[in-house]
Amino acid sequence: MLTFADIWSTLQYDAPVFYFDNCSKNSPHMDFFGKDEQQALNNGTYDPTHEYDHSTVGVYLPDSDIFDYYCNCPDADKERHIKLMEDVSGNKDPVTNLAVYTVLHEYGHWYAWKKSGLSAFDYYSQSIDAKMKHDEAVKQYEESSGRIGSQAEISELYRKIPMESQAEAFVKDNAKNAMELVQKYNRNMKDFYKNIIHIGSI
Repeated sequence: MLTFADIWSTLQYDAPVFYFDNCSKNSPHMDFFGKDEQQALNNGTYDPTHEYDHSTVGVYLPDSDIFDYYCNCPDADKERHIKLMEDVSGNKDPVTNLAVYTVLHEYGHWYAWKKSGLSAFDYYSQSIDAKMKHDEAVKQYEESSGRIGSQAEISELYRKIPMESQAEAFVKDNAKNAMELVQKYNRNMKDFYKNIIHIGSI
């Protein structure tokens, strides 16, 4: 079964990548800051002149096959992402569509950040106001047990966050080519294993 590591190596993206266990409790994401740097931002002690450890900055993906992720994906916009990939790439398989979308979206964060030429702090700061509006909507929705707002409204606010809209644009621009590469890899691997089975039966 195709894994996220297979997809990443097939697309040959240049960002650092890390894999996490248990995709039912963790979500794919892009870390712009190292752990100490993030802690400093959270507690108000961030110093832009300090050299923080950036060894954990990069893209985080599930250490699993794509079917396991499809079954356990915590993404509320799962069906939307699948449909987007189908519309752009023409692929009808929802499992592959969701996985390739996920990889493209998270790498899209890295790509847009590096293309901007800004520091992580300055790039992330451009999205703070929009992100706070989204997070407040999520908080109200959860605290009211769904009586205030809707998932659709929350999703719309999420897509208005600048860094999220930039990652989404990367998905749309690269979905077709990425899907073709992944499908080619899949066909090659199937042929490889067929040959092994054939040789073993001689």
